[in-house]
Amino acid sequence: MNPLTINEVDSGVGQMKNHLRWLSDANHLGVMTGSQMNGIDGTDSSSNADWKCWAIADGKAGHQSQVRGLAEAIGAEFELFDCRVRFPWNFAPSALVPLKPDSFRFTESVATDASPEIIISCGRQAALGALALKRTFGESVLLVHLQNPQASRKTFDLIVTPEHDNLQGPNVVSTIGAMHSLTLEKLQEAARRGAVAGLENLTARFVAVLLGGPNKYYAFDDGDILRLSDHLQQIASDKLQLAIIPSRRTPAKAISKLRQSFGGDHFVWDRTGENPYLSALALCSYCLVTSDSVSMISEATATGQPVYVEMLNEKRPAKKFHQFHTGMIERGYVKKFIGNLEDWAYEPPNEAKRIAKIIQERLLKE
Repeated sequence: MNPLTINEVDSGVGQMKNHLRWLSDANHLGVMTGSQMNGIDGTDSSSNADWKCWAIADGKAGHQSQVRGLAEAIGAEFELFDCRVRFPWNFAPSALVPLKPDSFRFTESVATDASPEIIISCGRQAALGALALKRTFGESVLLVHLQNPQASRKTFDLIVTPEHDNLQGPNVVSTIGAMHSLTLEKLQEAARRGAVAGLENLTARFVAVLLGGPNKYYAFDDGDILRLSDHLQQIASDKLQLAIIPSRRTPAKAISKLRQSFGGDHFVWDRTGENPYLSALALCSYCLVTSDSVSMISEATATGQPVYVEMLNEKRPAKKFHQFHTGMIERGYVKKFIGNLEDWAYEPPNEAKRIAKIIQERLLKE
């Protein structure tokens, strides 16, 4: 890898400083800072702290991020835990699972004699566990589910689902993409902390390359990795490096191949030590995300940086993914990656804040 010239270093540093200034300017997004933290759109957050919230997921990182993000935006005191259906009911259809707390295994002890004001759930098993708690606590708890619960929709007080799920109903609110916990404040803090976990070894601006993995619609196979490598070779240079961040779903074989191709002059996280995900998002000049991850694409748009989507081959028709990608492209948040990069600006969506306001208003009326 050739050393950078003085002009190239100055150019890269200048663009990084511009991004850090953008991160430090909370007014750019209208996000709360300082005295603004006392209220959210006219509500008194000092009363929000008196609300108790249980945020329940099913063990998936994306679902955990969604319930955490909404709970934090509400401003309530919250506990985050996972819920799984116990044996033998985990082999039964959802409609046959008894809706009582002892049908479920929670990662934290659930005190059924003390009702929270809010229960937020995400994931099919978490939805069933939340319904069991609602049956225990009755109308004293506001029950909110993120995504399509697949069962007992009318029982939920509010269902928050991405618009590409095409779910409708009097208790349904649609969002742009997936809810998440990434905020401007968290990006600011990560930027102040600086590069971590190996990112500090990069010597130029970089692209955060976020990898998903196989699911029902995408194989994430050797062909996908070969095409991704070819695309990355077109943009990788001395002036623009790569920070490749795999997820828990990324196959080990894919990581190994990318390390062989890019491990010398760039950065490929080996999933050991500290996760550089947040640091990479806070400091990158561009984001590139594989098309299988609605959660990571949604989180990447919180940066305000150009976000590209690497389209993977489908093993079965991925209609909802198509709708999601199209919606994000039409709004100017993302572009399809075809091997070249350009800059553009947009105001990042803040769906957690918008939905939090709806919930706050509901609770204040009760």
